[in-house]
Amino acid sequence: MTEIELQSYNLRAEMADDRRLYLNELLVVTLLAGTLAAGLHLMGAGLEFNPLPWLALGAGVLAGFSLLHTGRQELASRAYIGSLVVWLALLIRIEGIESGFVLLSALPFIASWLLQERDAMLPTWVATFGGMFIGALGHTLVGGALVYVLPPAVVFGIFAAALYAKEGAYLAVASYAVDIQRKDTRRAEDFYAQKLQLEEAFVQIRHTKSELEWANARLSEAQQEAERASQAKSVFLSNMSHELRTPLNVVIGYSSSMLSVPQMFNNVNLPEVYRPYVKLIEDNGHYLLGLINDILDLSKIEAGKLELHPGVVDLPDMFRGVLATSIGLVKNKPLQLRPDFPADLPPVWGDGMRVRQVLLNLMSNAIKFTATGSVTLSARLEGNQVRIAVTDTGIGIPEKALASIFDRFEQAEQDTERRYGGTGLGLDISKRLAVMHGSDLKVESVVNQGSTFSFTLPLATAEQVANERPAEDLSSSLVIFQQEPTAPAVTYSVLLAVDDTASRTAYEEALEALGFAVVDASGDLPVVDLAAGLLPDVIVLDSAEGEATLRAIREDDSLSLTPVLICAATEPIFSNHQDDFLYVPRPMTVDILLSCVQHLTQRQTAVEKVTTAS
Repeated sequence: MTEIELQSYNLRAEMADDRRLYLNELLVVTLLAGTLAAGLHLMGAGLEFNPLPWLALGAGVLAGFSLLHTGRQELASRAYIGSLVVWLALLIRIEGIESGFVLLSALPFIASWLLQERDAMLPTWVATFGGMFIGALGHTLVGGALVYVLPPAVVFGIFAAALYAKEGAYLAVASYAVDIQRKDTRRAEDFYAQKLQLEEAFVQIRHTKSELEWANARLSEAQQEAERASQAKSVFLSNMSHELRTPLNVVIGYSSSMLSVPQMFNNVNLPEVYRPYVKLIEDNGHYLLGLINDILDLSKIEAGKLELHPGVVDLPDMFRGVLATSIGLVKNKPLQLRPDFPADLPPVWGDGMRVRQVLLNLMSNAIKFTATGSVTLSARLEGNQVRIAVTDTGIGIPEKALASIFDRFEQAEQDTERRYGGTGLGLDISKRLAVMHGSDLKVESVVNQGSTFSFTLPLATAEQVANERPAEDLSSSLVIFQQEPTAPAVTYSVLLAVDDTASRTAYEEALEALGFAVVDASGDLPVVDLAAGLLPDVIVLDSAEGEATLRAIREDDSLSLTPVLICAATEPIFSNHQDDFLYVPRPMTVDILLSCVQHLTQRQTAVEKVTTAS
């Protein structure tokens, strides 16, 4: 409530006390005068006396007394004024149209002016002359009633308007005068209070300055501590990743060899009774390794250390590779993988490896949560960008879960987690990678009908396409790993530069079982020097220094054309996608190793035949 409103409220409260006294006096006077007037009317009318108007007036007076004594002053005023209006209307109705009754119409106005707010004058005016008009209709037509009522109505209307304006002016002047007085008093109080506040503020400023200096020092210490903690976390995750990946690679490598490479075991096939359990070990090893990779990716993204290596990406080739990889996830489900993209889709600009990671995450999720139906990988042009979408016909996502579907370690429902498994890291990573590409991962879903996840990539400009090096055929590289390894027609030498002893032993046994001459590069002699002296037919790199070693090999003239198979977490960005180079993401199982080595040696044989023929 503002100051003016408060002052007006106080004035009205004081006026209400006066009105209470007026009402009490008017009720007493009306009761006495009404009783006297009713008696005189009775004496003059004799047997024709009708007591109804006087009863109505008496009832209103008694109701006013009762309401006033119970504290309902406003209702008491209304009851009293209403009884005057009813009394006047009944007199006109019973006694007929007389000029004296016109003067009596002033009584409700006087009572309203004394007992009510000025806003009540209009309703009183309407009620008074409405009642007179209704009473007059009992003796004349509408026109006659209007002629009887209209003149006094106009006169009293002007009178009521004048009273309304005058009372409003009085209230404004009184409020203004009180306001001036209170402002002067408050101004003096404020000046004194401001003096005290200024003195206190000076003391507080000095105290705050000291606290701020102390807080800055603590903040600097906390920032340094947070940086040390972040570095420690990164070192811990890196070390833990290495410690976990090493035994997992062994588990995956040997379980895969037991299933797919009987040559390592004197061509003795694994008994069928053991195959489901060994396959279960291999699948869970891949799952744990993928979980470790996801955690590391999230850690890198949060630390700002995950860098994109954008380039020109041929989407149709990538899509074919993703679909070929996703076929292995379908297993025995009655599920169809559907391509829905034009073959002439223009190239886009992005990090091909990370885009492929997002697509594989989305395809894996779609296949996991779809029992029957289809999973569709589609792409459409939208202006200067391409929208890529993965649509399934699976269980869908409840609307209440859409807001948290991309939160790490979150799933739509707890029973979904128990039934389908997973941690929710894949969607979180995919969304972050999409954002790093300047897009966003969006989802549309209907429960029991399916979901659609989509993101966009910008089209590559003509300059970017012209400056881009030839891209590797991602789809054809997958076909290599589907070929069954066979023994080479001639003896080829393979230089193994593998850090993990268990994996190196498995690789060596598998290659020697197929007739390859294997040289172990685990000694003290640098790999480049050993390779330069031996000139092997294939070099296999799976070590912490693999990328640096590959760079050194490519810079050596005697080894620049030697086929190299490198296994690493990410593809070397300087590899130039040459024909004598293959990249395999970790872990590299024995069957993948054999397929890649045989592919490189077969390519080498083809090159030698062409050279000899020419």
